[in-house]
Amino acid sequence: MAIKYVRADITTLKVDAIVNSANPLPIIGGGVDSAIYKAAGAERLLAERKKIGAIDVGDARVTSGFDLCRVIIHTVGPRWIDGQHNELENLRNCYRISLALALREQCRSIAFPLISTGVYGFPKDEALNIATSEINEFLMKHGNVKVIICIFDEDSFMLSGKIAENVEEFISRQKATEKLQEEYGSRYETVMERSKKSKLIKVHKRVGTSYRYELPNDVSTFADKLYYYVDLLDEKPSAIYDRAWLPRRTYSRIMCGNYSPRKDAAIALCLALKLNVQQTMDLLSRNSMAFNPSDKSDQFILICIKNKTYDLEKINEGLVKLGLFDKTFIDRRDI
Repeated sequence: MAIKYVRADITTLKVDAIVNSANPLPIIGGGVDSAIYKAAGAERLLAERKKIGAIDVGDARVTSGFDLCRVIIHTVGPRWIDGQHNELENLRNCYRISLALALREQCRSIAFPLISTGVYGFPKDEALNIATSEINEFLMKHGNVKVIICIFDEDSFMLSGKIAENVEEFISRQKATEKLQEEYGSRYETVMERSKKSKLIKVHKRVGTSYRYELPNDVSTFADKLYYYVDLLDEKPSAIYDRAWLPRRTYSRIMCGNYSPRKDAAIALCLALKLNVQQTMDLLSRNSMAFNPSDKSDQFILICIKNKTYDLEKINEGLVKLGLFDKTFIDRRDI
């Protein structure tokens, strides 16, 4: 099961667990923290939160969800300083520990905000990369848990090409703006101005006071586009990397953009995802790869894709019959 992205008020989602980007002290903060307290029942939730006491940065604790959900996982994200004060590792820990707690509480669904990207100032592009990689790593082992990243403001919604096409919208721009203004109060302008500086956002002014965000023509990386196709397939990651004859770790690194696969491994992923010829060629081109018209193995694989033959064992049998022993796919699962 892949991550699901929604643009919504997190307090309206029907899930077992909601993650609260919490204040380290048992008090009601701003932003998401404030909204969750209001929706759950502020007095009861605050009373239970006080029993826990202070929570360290990067750590998380569980309370009842009261009127909101089954459980609320309170995690304390890092304040952004310069990226040299353990901010990235602390944010990773927020996701890791929260997911572990959701598993312990036997939750089948969990919703995250983009932790630390409000008044704590964590760059949203980096925060999204961390959230995606940590949740994907979790889903490799626990594909039966539904994980949602709730994207609220428009800057976050248009943050990255790899999710923009896959976000389900359940909240209007006007409502989102009004709720953010209510939650952040006097800090609203500061938070929004910081958000617009994300390096992945391109702002285009229009006549009047309105504006919109546009991504340049499809500049998705290999990992971005691969993630898009995986999400469309909506299968357990283990089924995909097993069909591609890849180890889980290698698949995770490729998905996170931390590893550039060889051509045969990249093609194996295309076959595992059952992409058509155009999709396969497009995906390979994003890793500076292409089918060679004079290469017999490449042409044979294209014929297999056209005929919807995606099984690597059958394709290997065909390559052997053609005498192309050195072009057969390698089973890397035990490597």
